[in-house]
Amino acid sequence: YNVSVLLDMETIPDDWEATVKKVGLLKRNCFASVFERYFRLQEDGDVGHKRAVINYRQDETLYVEAQEDRVTVVFSTVFRHEDDVVIGKVFMQEL
Repeated sequence: YNVSVLLDMETIPDDWEATVKKVGLLKRNCFASVFERYFRLQEDGDVGHKRAVINYRQDETLYVEAQEDRVTVVFSTVFRHEDDVVIGKVFMQEL
């Protein structure tokens, strides 16, 4: 999905801080709903559902799956720049 947020800058409400916070949390809340669902499935023992596939950006995908003893999250990405590949390798070696 693509989402656009339009705000009328001519009529800024008195509680503008609350609006800024809501807009700032939009992305977080969209992702959280998927994670919360799969954590709930795992807690309820309701495993075996298809994993969630979130196409986050071009060449970046998240997979979320509830299993009997855990929730597995896989971040799939393609490193385009040579420096990013090096950082990714160092990160994986630290695991």
